[in-house]
Amino acid sequence: MKKYTGQLSVWLGSDGVPLAVRNVMAIKGRKLLISIEFGSTTEYALRQVGTRLLAVSRHTEETHSVFGHDGSSVTEAVLTLAPAASGG
Repeated sequence: MKKYTGQLSVWLGSDGVPLAVRNVMAIKGRKLLISIEFGSTTEYALRQVGTRLLAVSRHTEETHSVFGHDGSSVTEAVLTLAPAASGG
């Protein structure tokens, strides 16, 4: 591995509870004639439900380059909260 960079950012609400998180990572490497690059950015939206902190959505963007061929992908996931079932 020739170079690695990473950054983690957290956004807090006025009450100090985390609202969102972003994780950014980039990797570059080279061995002889082989060059590899990989990058990823993942963002989470957070929500407090009672005493728990839930990740209610995740958005990930990835890029890569291997042997001169580039590619990318985007993944989106959303958590839908259902009303609590009444015990009875």
